[in-house]
Amino acid sequence: MPGDPMVVPAASGALSIAAMVAGIIGLLTGGLLLVPELVATICGHLALRREPHMGRMAITGLITGYLDALVFGFVLLLLIFVPILASTGMP
Repeated sequence: MPGDPMVVPAASGALSIAAMVAGIIGLLTGGLLLVPELVATICGHLALRREPHMGRMAITGLITGYLDALVFGFVLLLLIFVPILASTGMP
């Protein structure tokens, strides 16, 4: 009707929440799972663009996601290079 006020849907912030939760899960698993890191970084970047009102949660998800990815990369390097160094007899 013409006299009714316009209803505006409330912003949910689901991407920001998903980024933060995935980043925390990645931290709790020690960065050994690759999926939470990817979810945290992808959802965090999408949330910064689509949900500017939830910026702090999105940034938290990005920081934890990238930190988890860094830990994952370090563990992967250790798993690759430690056996190589052990087999060559280097101290």
